[in-house]
Amino acid sequence: MKILRYGAKGKEVKALQNLLIKEFDADIEADGEFGSITKWALIQVQKSKKIPGDGIYGPQSYYKLNNKQPPKSKTYKADTGDKKAVRRLLHLEIKKRYGNP
Repeated sequence: MKILRYGAKGKEVKALQNLLIKEFDADIEADGEFGSITKWALIQVQKSKKIPGDGIYGPQSYYKLNNKQPPKSKTYKADTGDKKAVRRLLHLEIKKRYGNP
């Protein structure tokens, strides 16, 4: 997702403007230019959605304005082989530092 802010131009900006018009009844023109009127409309919508009204259309605004959930962060789960390898490495490190018990 491309972050959009004041001064941006193009089809992504036009899509944002159409979203603001269609879903939030913003009184703006979908011309593909992120000017002061688009920024003002976005800030008003951000505030209504209880997110920081900074006028920047980033990930937080994208998910809130499109009623989507952000992807869950992936966690790494070690398998049994990893655990055994870590134990061996720890054992070797202890042996190296303190000698054999």
